[in-house]
Amino acid sequence: PGLIFPHVRSAAVADFVLVAGRSPRGICVAGNPAPIQLVFMLASPVAEVSGHLALIASLARHLAQPGMMERLIAAEEAGRFAQTLHAGG
Repeated sequence: PGLIFPHVRSAAVADFVLVAGRSPRGICVAGNPAPIQLVFMLASPVAEVSGHLALIASLARHLAQPGMMERLIAAEEAGRFAQTLHAGG
């Protein structure tokens, strides 16, 4: 499965914001050989350097678990998606 994870530290947010999306069919992105099926976007406050990196590392550990990305792609409802991701850790 294809994955993209844009992330930024910004003065525009006062707390961590994580947005996730899934596309079972995939989204073609220039320069990426495989269609993107999972998108995670993280915005963190500028001062939260360690928290920002910790969230990236935690998400990476979750997604590296065998079958996790496939289960997330198969989750047809937001609640199931969140449960699957949360149960992974």
